[in-house]
Amino acid sequence: MAMGSANEMIEHLETAIALEYASQVICQPYIEEYTIVAKQLNKLIQIWRKF
Repeated sequence: MAMGSANEMIEHLETAIALEYASQVICQPYIEEYTIVAKQLNKLIQIWRKF
């Protein structure tokens, strides 16, 4: 659930940039942070599946 939410937020931010609701300068740091969170969640899910 959280993994999908992080990826969905990235898509929302990219859409906001494409539709010119927000600037790249404002959204890019958030996209980078959400990308890191998504990678961390992915790793956590992989580790949990091994137990």
